[in-house]
Amino acid sequence: MKLVNCTPHKVDILLGDVTIRSIPASDTIARCEQRDEVVALFDGIWVTSVTFGQVVGLPEKRDGVGYIVSRIVAQALPERDDLFIPGPLIRDDAGDVKGCKGLSVI
Repeated sequence: MKLVNCTPHKVDILLGDVTIRSIPASDTIARCEQRDEVVALFDGIWVTSVTFGQVVGLPEKRDGVGYIVSRIVAQALPERDDLFIPGPLIRDDAGDVKGCKGLSVI
C-alpha cells in the first residue's frame, strides 16, 4: 500500500530508537473546517467554543492508497477505511515527539 501523508509534518515510524520509515508531508493537507466562538473572557484571555465542520483537502479514496491524517479528520469520516493516524507517540526526555510506534485506525 502506498501511504500519502496528509498532515503538515513528516511522520517518523520508530522501532525502539531507530527510524524504520519516514513519511514526508505531501502537498495535500487534510483538515476539518473550524469555527471558534468566544464564550467568555477570563482575566484578559478569550475562552472559545470550537466546532469542527466538514473535511477539506482530503483526496478521494483510491485502491492501494492509504492516507495519514489527523485524529480529528479520521473521526469525522468513520466510513473511510483508508485513513490512518500516527500510532502511539514516542517522546524524548524533554517530552518532545520523536516519532510513533506505527499507525492506528479509528
